[in-house]
Amino acid sequence: MLIVDDKIKSKSDSFWRSATFKIIMIGLLILVLLIPAAMIKNLIRERETILEDAKRDIVSSWAGTQILIGPLLAVPYMEFIKKNNEVTEIKKYVYFLPEELKITGEISPQIRYRGIYKTILYSTDLSVNGYFTQPVFNDLDIKESDVYWEDAFLSLA
Repeated sequence: MLIVDDKIKSKSDSFWRSATFKIIMIGLLILVLLIPAAMIKNLIRERETILEDAKRDIVSSWAGTQILIGPLLAVPYMEFIKKNNEVTEIKKYVYFLPEELKITGEISPQIRYRGIYKTILYSTDLSVNGYFTQPVFNDLDIKESDVYWEDAFLSLA
């Protein structure tokens, strides 16, 4: 009995099954799939930019970052400078911090939307309590007669 193989193997048929062909195909697939990956990265970058613009737009309708400085007690006084037998008066201020200061507050977050984007804004209600002691001007080489208490003010920034 004679068995004849119907399949004739050629060199081109073996190329299609070779490891070289498979590596080339994998490389081509990687290159083709880089295109949608780059498009997705570009879309993500664009959405992040739109998100930042939306946040800036929302925040711009509010007051922005607030910093509480103070309170300071500003007391004006006159300084006299002798120069060439002339006396010049200069109005200056001396600032005093409170002896005790207590700030309490409650922060309430609020979510604001702009399209599909959201951001959190914070508002607060503050209560500021404290007291000042009577300033001693002798330690500062300022005469009590040169101090203008009627023009003193409380500064809160």
